[in-house]
Amino acid sequence: MHHAATIRAAQFVLPCTELDPTLAFFVDRLGFRLDAIFPADDPSVAMLSGHGVTVRLDGSINGGAGRIRLLCDDSASVGSIVAPNGTVIEIVPADPPLVVPP
Repeated sequence: MHHAATIRAAQFVLPCTELDPTLAFFVDRLGFRLDAIFPADDPSVAMLSGHGVTVRLDGSINGGAGRIRLLCDDSASVGSIVAPNGTVIEIVPADPPLVVPP
């Protein structure tokens, strides 16, 4: 059993059979940074970081698509988009208006 004191980092692992278009989506459209890609001869895994999280796009993982919520200051950007690997990106207000019941 692991103890919290021994955990060094966290990663969100997302299935990804089409690495190139998904990588381009996360880097170019969402502003993530590519930290590592491997193996060198035929990449199937990419490590990305940005917006306070680390994402591992992994071609060897099967399963349903993930979901990422990005908190945004621009209310015009609010909505949902889908990455080529099926990951749903929810763009939500960083400071939603406070709703006070009457």
